[in-house]
Amino acid sequence: MHTSFDVPLARQVYAGSDIFLMPSRFEPCGVGQLIAMWYGSVPVVRRTGGLVDTVIDADRRAEVGTGFVFHEYSPAAMIEAVRRAVRCYRSPQRWREIQERGMRADFSWEASARDWSLLTVMARRPEAYRQLLRAKEPQAAEGGAGEVRSIHDQLLLKEPGLEEELCYDRRARLAWQEQLLSPSTDLDAFVRGAYEPILDLAVAPLHATVRAEGHTVVAVLSVEVRAEVAEGPAELAIEKTLRLPLEGTKLCCTLRIRHRGGPSLRASLVSEWNMSLPEQGTPAVIRAGDSAQPLSAPAELPSLGAFSLESGSLRLASVVQAPARLWHFPVHTVSSSEGGLERVTQGHCLALVWPLALEPGAEEEVSLIWEALPTD
Repeated sequence: MHTSFDVPLARQVYAGSDIFLMPSRFEPCGVGQLIAMWYGSVPVVRRTGGLVDTVIDADRRAEVGTGFVFHEYSPAAMIEAVRRAVRCYRSPQRWREIQERGMRADFSWEASARDWSLLTVMARRPEAYRQLLRAKEPQAAEGGAGEVRSIHDQLLLKEPGLEEELCYDRRARLAWQEQLLSPSTDLDAFVRGAYEPILDLAVAPLHATVRAEGHTVVAVLSVEVRAEVAEGPAELAIEKTLRLPLEGTKLCCTLRIRHRGGPSLRASLVSEWNMSLPEQGTPAVIRAGDSAQPLSAPAELPSLGAFSLESGSLRLASVVQAPARLWHFPVHTVSSSEGGLERVTQGHCLALVWPLALEPGAEEEVSLIWEALPTD
């Protein structure tokens, strides 16, 4: 048995194999399947972590498949996936097509950069290895000389306090998401997701219409909903209007809430914007007036009418119609690697918070303008 780390030997094994088996219980990223495909070895993997993002099942998606995927973490499911791969291997032409697709797959940073979106932030979801953080006694991320360890056998930590980052999101993290929260909800509860919204518009079935007004595209999203308060349901009509000029770099967002009937409504109106900021070695900051504050830690800014975000080559300016408090925090999660568990920043969340007090028949309107500015 050869247990030492030997890169030349590993390359020979990859290149000499027809099928690469990677039945991980959990896999934060996974590099083995990428190397295997590069060498033309077809991966058989369990559907978890980074394996989901990099291997496409050739039986389920024949035209784009690059390997074989099984779901259940069991010997029977693994063996069935291997059998599917072997049956395919007996059809040389189909096997060669799967190999070539895997060898052509592009997982470079250049490809990732082409797909990057400012408003794409991964939601924080439970993973099996995170449950180990709650259940097991952690160890330092280092081992004795010559000791062979598996990340599945023990819990290694790259930094202390990671259990504090075990917060999960109730829904996808997107931009321009509104919620009505209890006025007592504070920043800490919002960061940890430890609250129950009075109303979450992110999951409401909005009706959409789109029209052109000169050189501006106008999209209107509307819905009639009930907000459950202690005195009973409050009937609300909500309209969100987005204006996007075909020239320039402005984005205008307006939200109107009309109270159609029922008890008085007292709440905090929160407009949430999740962003994946391109830091490029420069810490992201938020500027309000003459002050600048890093986005590396949760913070609350008092009533703001304007602010800007600066991160790497990106500079965004924002004007708020009705001054609002601003909550901001990094969206942290816990990721696993062969070196141990570590804190990872998946993006940043900014939330504008307005006090909302509506009587039946009354309405409230708030608006926000974003503009991309040139950088030096």
